[in-house]
Amino acid sequence: SEWSDLEVVRTGFAIHINEPGLDKGRGILFALEKLGINPEDCIGVGDSPNDLPMFKTVGWSVAVGSAFPEVKNAADAVADDSLVGGNAVIALIEEILAIQE
Repeated sequence: SEWSDLEVVRTGFAIHINEPGLDKGRGILFALEKLGINPEDCIGVGDSPNDLPMFKTVGWSVAVGSAFPEVKNAADAVADDSLVGGNAVIALIEEILAIQE
C-alpha cells in the first residue's frame, strides 16, 4: 500500500503510526536537547510497548499498574496495580515531593 513505509504499533487500546526509526525515546532526546536537560535527570512513566524506547532513554522509568507485563519488566519501578494512568503519576509526584521535604 502507499502506507507501507510507516511503522504501526498496536497497544490494545490505541494504534500508533510513526515514521520508521521515530519513537518516544528519540522524541524525548530531541526535546531535551533543545531544553538543555540531561535525559538521566528525567523520569518516564508508561504502560505499553511503545514506551520501552523512552524507558531506555530516561534516568528512571516507572510502569503504571495496568502496564503490559513486558513494560513492567523493563521498568525501574512498578506502581501498585490500583494506580493506573494519571493516578500513578500523581502518586509518583507526591512521593518525590515527600522525599524533598
